[in-house]
Amino acid sequence: MSAVVVALLAGCGAPAGTDGDLVNDWAMLPAAKVPVPVAGACYTSTSVRTTDMRSPVAYGKPVGCTEPHVSETVYVGAITGSLADASEPPKGEALGEAFATCSTQASQFVGDDWHNGLLDLMVMPPTTSQWRGGARYLRCDLAEIKSDMDIVTERNTSLKDALRGDRPLARGCGKMVLHGDDWDDLQAVPCSAPHDAEYAGTFHSTTREYPDTLDKGRSAVGDGCFTMVAKYTGTTETQLERMKAFWMGWWLGDDKAWVYGDRIARCYVLVESSKPITKSLKGNGTAKI
Repeated sequence: MSAVVVALLAGCGAPAGTDGDLVNDWAMLPAAKVPVPVAGACYTSTSVRTTDMRSPVAYGKPVGCTEPHVSETVYVGAITGSLADASEPPKGEALGEAFATCSTQASQFVGDDWHNGLLDLMVMPPTTSQWRGGARYLRCDLAEIKSDMDIVTERNTSLKDALRGDRPLARGCGKMVLHGDDWDDLQAVPCSAPHDAEYAGTFHSTTREYPDTLDKGRSAVGDGCFTMVAKYTGTTETQLERMKAFWMGWWLGDDKAWVYGDRIARCYVLVESSKPITKSLKGNGTAKI
């Protein structure tokens, strides 16, 4: 049997015009590369909270910003230096410089400190598999939120200039969501609608450890928010301390974002939930409400 096979193979020649080598005339395929995100792209996601949207795997394919979406890439940069040489993508405190870059770019994009809007910022390096594939991009995404629990809002327009002009996404008033005596969330509403809370500003803490108890919170952000609320309402701190019609409260930012530098608390003017008001308390002073 083997002799027949040899004879058959010996009788096969290369077609005219060929050299019999099946590979030497083909160009090598280029090395596979991880696609780099594009600034200006918008994305859908199955996540409903921005705290679950801090990785590229939380998103589908990019869509046009006039299509329904929950996130918009406002800036794409590159991770360089010693961070780029690491075997794993940066996380935690190592994202500090990346967050600062994203925060600056996001604020320029919307026209004011993005913290002053119904917005949240996602700072995203590549995933581990993308990193091992050579990706070194830094992706910065903004999303509109409708509550302090970072619940996202689907939209079909860009967030560009959201805090310029008439400031359509500026933080204002809200209704506290209570679970017993605990403050569980704050739903944004117009100040002309019944509400029991009003945004006075964002306090940026210098405390490195996330304040996970009330006492730590008072130390890390409480005093700063107290000063901010007094200024916002047009009272002295002594007057605010004695006020019975309204007082001060704060809402801490995300604990994971705190680690890489977004150490913030949203400061609010609060009134009795059973007696909501329908006006702003900015500059109210000690006047009756």
